[in-house]
Amino acid sequence: MVGGAPITSEFAKQIGADAYTADAASAAQVAKSFV
Repeated sequence: MVGGAPITSEFAKQIGADAYTADAASAAQVAKSFV
């Protein structure tokens, strides 16, 4: 899982990330969905 200002969704796809989020609040929700 990657994200934040320096990362784009396209880059996340290129590196095979399991998820991309634009901010920390979204990251928390996505991380919760993984468990």
